[in-house]
Amino acid sequence: MLRRVLAVALPLLPVELVRTERDQGDPCLAVLDGARHPSLTTLDRAAATLRLDAVSPSAWREGIRPGQTLASATAKLASLELRLLPAGAMEQALVRLAEAFLALSPQVATCMHPHVPVVLVDAQGLLEREAEAREHALAEAMRLIAAELGHQGRVAVADGPWAAEALARYGKAAGIFGKNQRFHAPWQASGSLLARLPLAALALGEEHEAWLAGLGVHTLGDLTQAPRRELTVRLGGRAKLVLERLSGLDADPLPVFHLDESPCESHAFEDECASLEPMIFAIRGVVSRLAARLFGRAMATRALVVRFRGAGESAESVRVELPAALHRTEDLFAVLRARLASHRLASPVRELTLQAELLAPRDDSSGHLFRAMDRGEVALPRLLGELESHHGAENVGFLQVSEAWRPEDRSRLVPASARPSGTHEPRLAESFPRLQPFEPLRVFAKPVPVEPLEVMAPYMHLESPEWWRYGEEADLLLEAARGGDGAVALVEHALVPRAANENATNAEELTRLWGWFG
Repeated sequence: MLRRVLAVALPLLPVELVRTERDQGDPCLAVLDGARHPSLTTLDRAAATLRLDAVSPSAWREGIRPGQTLASATAKLASLELRLLPAGAMEQALVRLAEAFLALSPQVATCMHPHVPVVLVDAQGLLEREAEAREHALAEAMRLIAAELGHQGRVAVADGPWAAEALARYGKAAGIFGKNQRFHAPWQASGSLLARLPLAALALGEEHEAWLAGLGVHTLGDLTQAPRRELTVRLGGRAKLVLERLSGLDADPLPVFHLDESPCESHAFEDECASLEPMIFAIRGVVSRLAARLFGRAMATRALVVRFRGAGESAESVRVELPAALHRTEDLFAVLRARLASHRLASPVRELTLQAELLAPRDDSSGHLFRAMDRGEVALPRLLGELESHHGAENVGFLQVSEAWRPEDRSRLVPASARPSGTHEPRLAESFPRLQPFEPLRVFAKPVPVEPLEVMAPYMHLESPEWWRYGEEADLLLEAARGGDGAVALVEHALVPRAANENATNAEELTRLWGWFG
């Protein structure tokens, strides 16, 4: 089986991560990576001597290049705007994209690079039939997933991870990419294409590249014409790997990709946010990124934790328990919006973090073409989540029928999380035989003492029920009685000894209201 690896290069990733909602069009931006400058927290005058890590396309067209100092760049373009990329932001973006690609292949990897990071996907075993057509479809799906997450990438396909990564990262400068930003190297015939790539694709280091450039060697094709003996002596321990790359051998496995137990996404505000309206707008984007990671894992979440961090050490968190596992962006956002609508911020927020906990396998039954699925079952988890956010989990649930003789015990409220999905609660008639052809519309949990009412018909006669509540000789008679306004009520005519109810004026004739009939 021939091996095929797809690589997605993200040349504009640093610029995409520092863009904000206020940016219009393609502003002239320059980026300093906080990972390379850990001591730089603010963009002050000390940053003028630092070298730029990335520039936007509009700044590139104005002649600004990565590697220039900020002072020389601003001297050439006064409108250039400098942005600081937080440390670890690029790694987090690559992990997010790799998890989203898990929906296409179980083997993914990230390759960090200061200028052009790459995400790899191993397609071995996915292209047995109609391999070329499926290869094109898979590459297009990867490009669209990257676009949905806000990243512009170019996709290259080759016979190994190094070849795919090299073509994706350096193929643009070699002129092998078209307007569709996709390139497919022929099966077992990528040598002529790799020959057009620069020496930087081998990562030999500045010293070796300078030595080879002095000899007139600038591409991999030029390197194949160099004498092997002198090249082996000069490269030392790296010679074997370089010669294998030049001969087309690329059997290295993909680097191991580790998944976090509880994925989380964050958003930093430019200014302190003191109201929930702009925060909920930002949460929409955070939820969409988290949902893409859950979709790639084929998982759903049963709990969300929102953490708010303000200036200094101030922080607070909100935990949202979900009645059912959710993974769609619309469902998660609706539940969070309902929960945060009633939340009051303790202090202005500079950064918010959304974390998914209690992950569970995703239910894909709604995606089957030939399996009937009730639309209510699909929409019910989201509705329950919104109701619990508004009213509390203890006040939302399913009315469950119980096999009890007392009317007030025949039904109880079961929390939504305690009811398995798709279960059917039996009706009253299915649970146990009914003594009367009608049931009361509402029954009080605690009866209310009333004056004697006009009795219409007996309803139920209970002898010695629950002696620990009514006494050993209690005799309860439930009757349908008519009140003064014509309503039909359920009353209790209890014959209780005085010792069992000392507060009653007449212990032998106690009338209490239990509810009413519809």
